[in-house]
Amino acid sequence: MLKQMKRSISMVLSFSMAVCLTTAISSERTDAAVTVPPFSSLQNNAKLPDPFLFLNGTRMTQADQWSSRRDEIKALAEAFQYGVKPPKPDAVTGSYSNNNITVTSRVGTKSVSFTASITYPSTGTAPYPAIIGIGMSNLNNTAFAQQGVAVINLPNNDIADQTNASSRGKGKFYDLYGSNHSAGAIMAWAWGVSRLIDALETTPGARIDATRLGVTGGSRNGKGALAAGAWDERIALTIPQEPGAGGSSSWRINESLLASGQNVQTASQIVTENTWFTNSFSQFGSQVNKLPFDMHSIAALVAPRALLIIENSDYDWLGPSSAYQNAMTTHMVWEALGIPDRMGFSMVGGHAHLSFPASQQPDVNAYVQKFLIGGGTANTNIMKQDKGYVFDKARWVDWTVPSFGSTPPTNPPTNPPTNPPTNPPTNPPTNPPTNPTGNLVVQYKAGDTNATDSQIKPHFNIKNTGTSPISLSNLKLRYYFSKDGNASVSAWIDWAQIGASNITTTFTDTYVELGFTSGAGSIPAGGQTGDIQLRMAKSDWSNFNEANDYSFDPTKTAYTNWDHVTLYQSGTLVWGVAP
Repeated sequence: MLKQMKRSISMVLSFSMAVCLTTAISSERTDAAVTVPPFSSLQNNAKLPDPFLFLNGTRMTQADQWSSRRDEIKALAEAFQYGVKPPKPDAVTGSYSNNNITVTSRVGTKSVSFTASITYPSTGTAPYPAIIGIGMSNLNNTAFAQQGVAVINLPNNDIADQTNASSRGKGKFYDLYGSNHSAGAIMAWAWGVSRLIDALETTPGARIDATRLGVTGGSRNGKGALAAGAWDERIALTIPQEPGAGGSSSWRINESLLASGQNVQTASQIVTENTWFTNSFSQFGSQVNKLPFDMHSIAALVAPRALLIIENSDYDWLGPSSAYQNAMTTHMVWEALGIPDRMGFSMVGGHAHLSFPASQQPDVNAYVQKFLIGGGTANTNIMKQDKGYVFDKARWVDWTVPSFGSTPPTNPPTNPPTNPPTNPPTNPPTNPPTNPTGNLVVQYKAGDTNATDSQIKPHFNIKNTGTSPISLSNLKLRYYFSKDGNASVSAWIDWAQIGASNITTTFTDTYVELGFTSGAGSIPAGGQTGDIQLRMAKSDWSNFNEANDYSFDPTKTAYTNWDHVTLYQSGTLVWGVAP
């Protein structure tokens, strides 16, 4: 039934040359650089590596360090498993016609194009949220359509061929970057997903909301879906379906299962089957314990965004018991970040490979409605399997879950950004006194202390020190910044304790104004709103220069009363000093 089900083949390749790599993190990630240790210096570790441990030997102590640790894991994974994902090309354009979007990418004088088909939903309003299927979606696409979600089919075999082990370097990705590029087919597909998103962002005729995108894929293409979601933070929801080895199951645990007599796919076999991974991954075929990460680390790269892994317990080749152990370990990252409901695992047998059963549909619905469409309230704390497996934590995990005090943002948001208006908000507040007094206090911290990157990330908390509740719908908060150019600016509420959908954003030339719907409720006497995590970026993703922005203060990395952010109640300034 599974084409891959065959006897494990042992292959050992020796690499004597140790190369110290410095991997630059591309525009879909951050601007950091990570020095990757050479293969010869990697230590054997039979346990699943600690995802919170930096390369310098220190452990994370704050949730906002996760982005830096993610950069390290990605750099390691590019060096040793997937190959390098190139940054955004010099130009990416999209053209739409007859339910198809053609994506053209240019690097220097060379360009390639691929066409993705779009199936639109039977309900909802354009622009639609969408699921990108690597090759296709093997989930219930009728259910997507009934929920107002479009399905986009990425022609991954056109981008990078996966016919067999002789397919390396074939496909449009390699036409653009050369047949000897380090990226295996999976990373080339992830690059293709990112280019598709680039095109969707600039092709309104496609009627797709590029801020509400998910990705899926089945079996080998499910391995690609996981990588796409891990490397591109614009993807709100990742749903790999029955990806097995190199997707849901662990290299280390699979090796252990093989040693106990189970017919499961391992690293030594997979490198002989196809070109999914970079050439250098084969050096781990007989030495998986030297990998400085495992698939729990790769899955964790999706955090703090949403991940739902769909698996099938009937196929030993997929490593179902390994997948469960791996998922439970992966979930520990979301637990540490304080968002356990954003990572789920659903494994059900009794059906053919990729024949999606009705019993898993409620799990997918819950994640789609909550993290893709927005506003869903169903329980997404899903960690289920039907084989009675027990998480053998003592065997596979020798590290603890750190305790952090704050919750990181979801990136991208589950709700679409507010289109910035060309004019200031109507009914501007009256001119306030310079030193207002009252019962409301605005606290601020810098979610991103880099003054010259492509995003602005201020976080807020509004406190009510009075003795009566205060309706949030009567409040307006202003954060002052410079746009630095002519590109339009969009805003996202990445996370808010009061609900991201209950917050509106409006722009003028000098500030962004946050408003609150009636659904935000009231701040009780002596209470507070909790985290409100704002993110802004320009349409061309060029850098800001926040150094002289009135409201920006990179020294405030913990919530502090800050009078350079103003708050208005029914049009009257009640906190802060306007510039």
